[in-house]
Amino acid sequence: MEIDYQMTLQDLASYQYAVRNRVAALVKRQDGVFKPLLPALGFILVLFAVAMALAVVIRKVAHRPLAEPELAAGFFVGVAFMLALLWLNYLRQRRSMVKPGGAVLGAHRAVAEPTGLRVSGKNFEHTFLWPIFESVSLLKSIVVLWMEPGHGVFIPRSAFQDTSAEREFIDYLQTRIGP
Repeated sequence: MEIDYQMTLQDLASYQYAVRNRVAALVKRQDGVFKPLLPALGFILVLFAVAMALAVVIRKVAHRPLAEPELAAGFFVGVAFMLALLWLNYLRQRRSMVKPGGAVLGAHRAVAEPTGLRVSGKNFEHTFLWPIFESVSLLKSIVVLWMEPGHGVFIPRSAFQDTSAEREFIDYLQTRIGP
């Protein structure tokens, strides 16, 4: 069973979100609800402490106390500006992680063989033996063969000619991977 496909940035983003969701669900099961929020709460407390320190400095420089609305507006505008810069930097880095026609976004061929899944593309060929896979997920735009909680081989659903070919491939994978 052979599948030829070309990855897109949307496929890569779908995979990244799938990894994030899968790992988050695993962490939530292990740590409960509150523990994953601790870093965010700590970050907010540090930001608040910095804002209070800046208020004291500004009060000394301006020779008048800051009113609460001025302090709150400055704090929220500063946080919003910082988050916008972080998000823009993330988007720039995400676009530069892979190049068109490279190993990730280039043409691929996946071949399901009796011993495993052979995936080849530009300048690479790798065979994953069946025991390495834990499970198969059928997501909105990709099929993921999970090897680890945060890593797997993904194939865009657009690579299949129709839903019956996709179903046949997934059924074959599930017989090889097991429960």
